[in-house]
Amino acid sequence: MSCYFYIALASFHHLEVLDLEDNHFVGNIPSTIKALSSLKVISLAYNNLNGSLDHGLCELKNLQELNLKDNMFTGKLPECFNMLSSLKFLDISSNQFIGTLPPSLIANLTSLEYVDFSHNKFVGSFSFSSFSNLKNLEVVGFISDNDKFEVETEEPRGWNPMFQLKGLALSNCNINMHKGSVVPSFLLQQHRLKKLDMSHNSMEGDIPTWLMKNNTMLEFLSLMNNSFGGVFSKPFYRNPNTRWLDMSGNLMKGAIPKEIQKSLPSITRLNLSGNYLEGPIPSLIGDLSELETLDLSQNRFSGEVPLGLFTNLTRLEVLKLSNNIFHGEVLSGNLSFKLRLSILHLDGNYFSGKIGDLDDKRSILSGPSLLDISNNFFTGSIPGWISNMSYESELVVRNNRLGGQFPCGTNSFTFLDISQNHFSGSIPSCLVSESLKHLHLGSNAFTGSIPNSFCNLTNILTLDIGNNRLFGRIPKFLGELSNIRILLLGKNEFSGNIPKQLCQLTNVSLLDLSSNFLSGSIPGCLQNINRPSYQAFTAVDQFHGTGSGYSYRNPRNSWFSIIDHPYEVSGTQDEVLFTTKTLSYAYKGNVLDIMSGLDLSCNKLIGYIPEELGLLTGIHVLNLSHNKLIGPIPVNFSSLANIESLDLSFNSLSGNIPQELIKLNALAIFNVSYNNLSGRLPEMKAQFSTFNKESYKGNPLLCGLPLENKCTIQSLIIQPTNEERSHEKWYNMDMASFYGSFGSTWFVFILGFIALLCVNPYWKRRWLDFVEECLCELKNLQELNLKDNMFTGKLPECFNMLSSLKFLDISSNQFIGTLPPSLIANLTSLEYVDFSHNKFEGSFSFSSFSNLKNLEVVGFISDNDKFEVETEEPRGWNPMFQLKGLALSNCNINMHKGSVVPSFLLQQHRLKKLDMSHNSMEGDIPTCTFNKESYKGNPLLCGPPLENQCTIQSLMIQPTNEERSHEKWYNMDMASFYGSFGSTWFVFILGFIALLCVNPYWKRRWLDFVEECMYTCYYFLCDLVWKIL
Repeated sequence: MSCYFYIALASFHHLEVLDLEDNHFVGNIPSTIKALSSLKVISLAYNNLNGSLDHGLCELKNLQELNLKDNMFTGKLPECFNMLSSLKFLDISSNQFIGTLPPSLIANLTSLEYVDFSHNKFVGSFSFSSFSNLKNLEVVGFISDNDKFEVETEEPRGWNPMFQLKGLALSNCNINMHKGSVVPSFLLQQHRLKKLDMSHNSMEGDIPTWLMKNNTMLEFLSLMNNSFGGVFSKPFYRNPNTRWLDMSGNLMKGAIPKEIQKSLPSITRLNLSGNYLEGPIPSLIGDLSELETLDLSQNRFSGEVPLGLFTNLTRLEVLKLSNNIFHGEVLSGNLSFKLRLSILHLDGNYFSGKIGDLDDKRSILSGPSLLDISNNFFTGSIPGWISNMSYESELVVRNNRLGGQFPCGTNSFTFLDISQNHFSGSIPSCLVSESLKHLHLGSNAFTGSIPNSFCNLTNILTLDIGNNRLFGRIPKFLGELSNIRILLLGKNEFSGNIPKQLCQLTNVSLLDLSSNFLSGSIPGCLQNINRPSYQAFTAVDQFHGTGSGYSYRNPRNSWFSIIDHPYEVSGTQDEVLFTTKTLSYAYKGNVLDIMSGLDLSCNKLIGYIPEELGLLTGIHVLNLSHNKLIGPIPVNFSSLANIESLDLSFNSLSGNIPQELIKLNALAIFNVSYNNLSGRLPEMKAQFSTFNKESYKGNPLLCGLPLENKCTIQSLIIQPTNEERSHEKWYNMDMASFYGSFGSTWFVFILGFIALLCVNPYWKRRWLDFVEECLCELKNLQELNLKDNMFTGKLPECFNMLSSLKFLDISSNQFIGTLPPSLIANLTSLEYVDFSHNKFEGSFSFSSFSNLKNLEVVGFISDNDKFEVETEEPRGWNPMFQLKGLALSNCNINMHKGSVVPSFLLQQHRLKKLDMSHNSMEGDIPTCTFNKESYKGNPLLCGPPLENQCTIQSLMIQPTNEERSHEKWYNMDMASFYGSFGSTWFVFILGFIALLCVNPYWKRRWLDFVEECMYTCYYFLCDLVWKIL
């Protein structure tokens, strides 16, 4: 704002009102403003003014109103403000003022009626008693944006307020932080409050329901995000004027009062989310005829949802019942959306049944614009009316049991998530629209190729089609989706090269092409995959309705609202699964704005690792494992400053591990196992001091800690590079001699191998283990039955890759070790699992099964006392499954938790068979849990609650598994075994010789391999002789 403008204004000696708000003025307020001595009103709100406030304002003795809201003023408030004794209205909110608020600044402003200091950068403590003598004060606003500001209301002790407030906002102010975070006691003397906001303060104690009794005109009360406890079911004081009540994010217990409609007859918005409330929703809640928004999410409510909630509340617009324990067929039958309901959240419950049809097709036009039924047990298909909902709606049905083909309709979705279901067929082209920003089709049974219509997804941010049965080549047009941030194509059957057009996706932050059949080399231009520079997943709030805030009429008859409080309903947060640190994690919401990763694992990629990948300085996860990559690890990987997980295992990498990698201070997972690496390991410094030998196993030429191999002169001799070897003259070899010696060598090898299996049970066992490991590559495997054998060793961790597995029985073997949670958590299709009669040890957490919603049968019958099943950690975990059969025998159940009965059984309602014998559990017998229906169909069972009485014959001991184990596989026709085994190897050798004849490249590779074996034997013998001498 030009100073010439103020000079021109100076000629208006009798000017009383200066209103320049809501322009685009810049600059500061010059000192010449003091010449306008007659001013009573200054309103400069909603501009871009900056700088500190000039002391010239303090000379305007007649000033009654000063409104500087929504600018960029900085610095401390001038202490001379206390000279403005005529000031009635002061609003400096939404600026960048700093420092403390001294009491002397306020105490002399005896005419003050309205003051708002919100949204600045004030620090320190402010004593609310500074307002005590301002008898005209009606509205006070303190909404802090940092945690360095505290409002103190209890000192000096016993102070009495002269004022009667109508509006008070003390949000995020650390109220009485050093006095036990108690509710301000001066509120006991306030009786005219219409609006009260004390959210985000961590206040403790019982719910201050007396606020509604003392202030009969109270319209708005927000106590969200505090630590209020007590029992909510106690009767509320009747307050017919309360229209807005938000008590979310506290520690309240109990149930909703059955006659809540008598206490809050006029309530329009009720938010009780994020507490510990339980029990059913009272049916009389349907009598809250004015209710527009109801949020009961993130509690422990149970039972079925009252019908009146959908039929009686004709004004209801927003209903959130997420993350509770509700059950029943809430969407079955004929539905009606004649209500105003626009947002419906039913996610995270135990709802079941099919989704019904509409009783009136015209209801589609007034149907919800956001429908979230994810993480439930809905079955059947998607009805057609869902695809014809209101224009640009959001639909989330993730993680249910829905199937069939997705119906086409007239709706253009902006957010569509049908992942983790059983949808099949080809991907419908009708899903594509320009308005679609988030499309999740992962973890279904879609087949075919990616539709060409996907090229029209010009505004797409998230595209997840992973974990299906799609095949063909990755389309080049995906590189033209310039706005895309997350592209997940993993766990399909795509083949061919990685299109270089994907390098055009300069905004992509998560790219998953893992577990396909991709070949060729890695494009170096993938260096563009990095952390984007702008936010795309930060939750955008949708506003419904306006606040009923208290308003102040200033001398110009204009209205000012203390705090604008429209109801905030968070839009659907995006959620994706991405493998990090060997486990699949769910990343949700604004975390996706900072997460960056590239996963090319489990393909057939060849060639060198491009050095350009070392330019991904913002990446967190890089996984190139289980490919056929060769060459060294790029030294410039030391520039990956934010990398947390780097997996290069199961390749053919060679050379040293660069010592420069110790600069990676964020690295938590490092895996280079099963390569051809050699030389000394990086020093055990920084993050590398946390890695054990598992990170390096399968590289026999590596040495140094934490490996047992010590570095010697021989182990550090530099090997010739592949390029040097390629110049050696091998083509003058007598090929007849080569093939003769090669064939005879293989023939002798096979005979020796067969003989070894005959005479050495250990190596026979090792061969069977190798066959077992091969099972991990069977990605379409649905049933694996290894029952009643003599398998030994630990279970391969790669079993967690068998995402299609439904039936797993490894009982009655000799498996050892612990059962890691990661082995189970990813087997999301699992229905039957039996680990009984093995030699497992240690503790196993039953919560590892929590997300396996299809699980029906679990068997753990231990043969030793070293195995424990822990069911109570983490505290409060909820099972997604409903078991029909459970055997936990001799499992030391909760041995370190008082040997209590597993609490998750309280949520199991379909059990037909339960065995928890031999566990030393304590407490009362839970006899009320099961009746004879639990045991019917077993005619040989006897004893209560069955009518069959136990006799000697009925208790006859059956042969044990150990006795049965003597009827094992060694009675096999060994002649047939060795015949089939030998013929298989003979055919393999013929094919291998033919490959060497027609392919010079593989002939060269074979000679290199033979040469490396000779080097290894030579160095081994030298080292052995060195140690002997």
